[in-house]
Amino acid sequence: PLSSSLICFDKYKTHQFLELYGFNIPKAVFVDHDLYFCAGSHKEVIHNVYKDSILSQIQELKLPLIIKDTVGLSSYGMTVVHTYDEAMGYLNSKRNNSNRIVEEYITGEHFGLEVYRAKNDFVVLDPYRFSLNQYGITSPKQSSKEGPVKDAKYKIKTLKKEIKKLARLLDIQTLCQVDLIYSNKKWYIIEINPRLSGMSFMYAKSYNKTLYDLIWETCVLGKKSPYKNAPALWCKDIKLEVQTDEKLNEIRELGCVKLLNQSNDMAAKQEREKGFCECIILGTKEEIQETLEK
Repeated sequence: PLSSSLICFDKYKTHQFLELYGFNIPKAVFVDHDLYFCAGSHKEVIHNVYKDSILSQIQELKLPLIIKDTVGLSSYGMTVVHTYDEAMGYLNSKRNNSNRIVEEYITGEHFGLEVYRAKNDFVVLDPYRFSLNQYGITSPKQSSKEGPVKDAKYKIKTLKKEIKKLARLLDIQTLCQVDLIYSNKKWYIIEINPRLSGMSFMYAKSYNKTLYDLIWETCVLGKKSPYKNAPALWCKDIKLEVQTDEKLNEIRELGCVKLLNQSNDMAAKQEREKGFCECIILGTKEEIQETLEK
């Protein structure tokens, strides 16, 4: 529904929604850009009460902090700061050019999963672990994913129960993807994406289905049983540099490679925006390691 999509689109609305219904989330402060800079160049304004209040609230958060654009995507514009002075410096700079959310950086393992609506119930798929970049952020165009993770220590059944509750509250009609962090024996919900995601093809390949069949069988036919007993195979999604057609054909010949998906924009200014080659590998952990070495 539109109302739920708007909740997911705006990270602060997401935060408020999750807080209202008692989900585990990092503490956060919303920074309204216009109010923060409302004094502008008026030197006669000695104190901006809103700005003073925001900086006071931020100092009550535990370091380190992560600063996000409330409507950003693909980790663009995210910044991790390790001191309050760094946070203040960022907020007072030209980089702060829209509304921001400043939240506590939760140290832990990063995961993601998808949930599908199957008639009047929901199918929550097993989580996949995400890698982090040098800033401690999951960057969709750079990170790798692997799973499914089923270790008992992660309390997957409890997690799935919480995600079903989330899906009901949002009235998810087809599918959505959820970003998670597991820290100190707790699951934290970080973001909700009500759409196909970077995990969708990975899930489909791990069940030996096309993405279209996965959606059709679950969301249209309402099947749940095919996903209760997931295959024992391990799935890994890695990002490579943009490859030539010749190299792509060589990679396709490797036995465990199930999908290559390349995007290319050489006119982009930033290196990470120029494109990448996504490679999905399926097999035993030993077979995957052998394929990665090749």
